[in-house]
Amino acid sequence: MQHEGVPLAACDGPGDGAVLYADASVSSEGGGFAAWTWVEGTVYVTAGEWSVGERRLHISELELLASRFGLVAFDGLLGDRWMWSFTDNTVAEAAMRHT
Repeated sequence: MQHEGVPLAACDGPGDGAVLYADASVSSEGGGFAAWTWVEGTVYVTAGEWSVGERRLHISELELLASRFGLVAFDGLLGDRWMWSFTDNTVAEAAMRHT
């Protein structure tokens, strides 16, 4: 795998693949998430704001949720592609690797 950074990356893997990036934030105004990927020359983005209940979660949990939301949002366009998923939170990355 060759990772060239955010927002897009080049990865070597079996057949067609895609890279998903996700990020979450919290602030006094609420915060939210974004997830994005690049497939066949097109960038796809999904984003949203956290609910009052979600804002009570730890940032690691929110980063993991942002990744999950991205994977669910882009599931239809990914088809049989393999997927690499990245976030800037090491706890969330570790959780993704061990599930």
